[in-house]
Amino acid sequence: MAEHKTSTSKYENNMFPVIKLDYSGKIIYHNVAAMPILSYWQCKLNAPVNNQVKAIYPEIFNVKTPVPHDTTVQYLEYLFHFSVIPYPEAGYIGIYGHCIEEALVTATNSTEHQHSK
Repeated sequence: MAEHKTSTSKYENNMFPVIKLDYSGKIIYHNVAAMPILSYWQCKLNAPVNNQVKAIYPEIFNVKTPVPHDTTVQYLEYLFHFSVIPYPEAGYIGIYGHCIEEALVTATNSTEHQHSK
């Protein structure tokens, strides 16, 4: 267990959200920066991600056949950019925030913005 704690301690003070899921879909780690978005999703440490959130964000919570990829999620008036990286040998999927920006106001602009990335 000390090994897992050491490997996650570098994320504690990260200003971006970091979440780790096991392959059953349970949140096994998150840093302080992830707490607001997890609260919004009504998710908790050591509990499975609820089915509604899995349905809304399948690009993040696909634990059946995860592949490394980047994705963007809107939370309130912000866009959170995440890298989703599976670590099958370690038994978890890492979800690493790397950019937060203000969401565009109009749906048209938002669609154009997301397609331009």
